[in-house]
Amino acid sequence: MMTAARKGLARQRGLSLLEVLVALAIMAISLTVLYRISGGSLKAVMGADLRARAVLQAESILAQRSAVPAEGWHETGERDGLRWSAQSTVMLPGSASGQYPAMHRVMVEVVWRGVLREQSFQLVSVLPESRPTRTLKP
Repeated sequence: MMTAARKGLARQRGLSLLEVLVALAIMAISLTVLYRISGGSLKAVMGADLRARAVLQAESILAQRSAVPAEGWHETGERDGLRWSAQSTVMLPGSASGQYPAMHRVMVEVVWRGVLREQSFQLVSVLPESRPTRTLKP
């Protein structure tokens, strides 16, 4: 003869519907969290890539010039989805004798549309004023 406790254990072989629903809910929540984490990582990588491109763009624009004209440097443009502008102001006037050129504070700003909002990067440097070219008399 089987006791009542043994009969109950013999009958329960699978999972109840409630247990299956709880397991599915836990799995759905876990997958949602993982999806959001990976989505946040992708946004961070995209943002870092855009910022690195902006830094390279600013350095490239600044490297195109070794000196600034006497009237200053005021230029804007766009390349590869990045808008940029270069502005200069006289920081230190040159010597009256012309021995030392004036020094210009140059700021190159690159603006781009980030993942959530518009972002910018500024690169500031100091460049000498270009000297007028002298023509040699024969």
